[in-house]
Amino acid sequence: MDKNKHIGKEIRNLSNKIRRDLDERHLDDLTVTQRWILGYLHRNSGRDVFQRDIEKEFDIRRSTVTGILQILERDGYIERQSVVSDGRLKKLVLTQKAIDHHSRCAMQIDALEEKLCRGFSEEELQQFFDFCQRFSANLEQQ
Repeated sequence: MDKNKHIGKEIRNLSNKIRRDLDERHLDDLTVTQRWILGYLHRNSGRDVFQRDIEKEFDIRRSTVTGILQILERDGYIERQSVVSDGRLKKLVLTQKAIDHHSRCAMQIDALEEKLCRGFSEEELQQFFDFCQRFSANLEQQ
């Protein structure tokens, strides 16, 4: 492998380009991460979702997720509702504002995904996801 090429740097550069592409669409004042979280909540609206689910799904630290959720709640995109079985737990529920907002964001993300996948076969895309999973597993090893 070329000593001047670094996987981490390439992934970071690609991540920056993805964020820039999404930010250039100026649909709202939400960050890319906030949009991804709202999308996750929308896709999982048929079940109770908690902060720990967000932490796991996006591999984000608890303190970071707490801050993001506080902003989404303050801005009227989510509500935290008590769970009957355990009053200490608060499930995350989308407000009507977030539901109305979702379709615009979903179209934006779909367009980005289409742009990213242009010119790749299904097999190549599956390889990419397999590589990402292996990179992640390597980083989780002690």
